[in-house]
Amino acid sequence: RRARLLGAARTDEELADPAGLPSGEVEAAETRAQVRAAIERLTERDRQLLLLMAEGYRYREIAQATGINEASVGTLLARAKRAFRNAYEGPYDAS
Repeated sequence: RRARLLGAARTDEELADPAGLPSGEVEAAETRAQVRAAIERLTERDRQLLLLMAEGYRYREIAQATGINEASVGTLLARAKRAFRNAYEGPYDAS
């Protein structure tokens, strides 16, 4: 029925994806959505630390931007990474 509405014959992959995107792009979009959802579940400080680190800031710059002690940045980043991993994978993911 959908194929009739769309006109020309479509492949199974095109019918499965309403946007007509290649499956790799669909998977990438889903991954981005999961990452965004995980980031939103983090505390504001963890989110700031991870985003600054991802942007290439050094520990000293991260400390200045967030107002935390430079000596604490590494430990707090490790905790933020763990929190992100838990938020992304979920509490019951076996991987």
